[in-house]
Amino acid sequence: MGCAAARDPLPAHEKIGRYASVVPFYKALDSLQSGQATEPVTVLQIGDSHTANDSFSDQMRNLLQKDFQNAGRGFLQPGIPFRYYHPAQVTVSSAGWTPVSAFSKTATGPWGISLVRQHADTPASMTITPDEAGGVGRGMVEFLSQPGGGQLVIEADDGGRTAVSTASSQDPDSMWLRMPTTADTHSVTVSAMGDGPVDILGWEVAKGSQAKPAPGILYSNLGITGSTIDILSRVDPRTC
Repeated sequence: MGCAAARDPLPAHEKIGRYASVVPFYKALDSLQSGQATEPVTVLQIGDSHTANDSFSDQMRNLLQKDFQNAGRGFLQPGIPFRYYHPAQVTVSSAGWTPVSAFSKTATGPWGISLVRQHADTPASMTITPDEAGGVGRGMVEFLSQPGGGQLVIEADDGGRTAVSTASSQDPDSMWLRMPTTADTHSVTVSAMGDGPVDILGWEVAKGSQAKPAPGILYSNLGITGSTIDILSRVDPRTC
């Protein structure tokens, strides 16, 4: 009977030790489910075409947001990063921008975590419109400050407007700018004025307000078709 004896269960501290890295995530989910959370929980999925096309990731997003609330679409690659780009929960249009992918062996950085940046030397614009009302109560745009950089303008469809020069005397570096949104904003347009180079590294839209984020799940999928794990080595740590 000795060979059939049940194995002694692992002590609690050993069980936790095996999965310690995910304990904070589950605690955050518990906080959402109990109604105690005051801010969103972000899930970031990075991969190749299976991540880029939003089929698998959107199923995961829907499941998590169904159980733990929908805090909005979250962080996305800027503009239209590749052909046939159709992100879930938002509609994106773009004109005048040139996507520069970290997958290219000839392109040079820097790149942010989105692994794509949108470049413009002439007038250009990109617009994001969440499918759900209130989906852009708050938002951010990540861009490069760089020598000779042009003017960047962010406009909300309900009248908010922010303009900033991206020019800097230093080497290119990542900067963040809040979208001028309100509870009545339905879409936001990001524009380069054509008076110098402008590079956009990413943008984020979410529910709530700039002062008070909505609790729930933000599920961001950032994929590059054909990429492998080593593509992450091209991300500039200064942009993260």
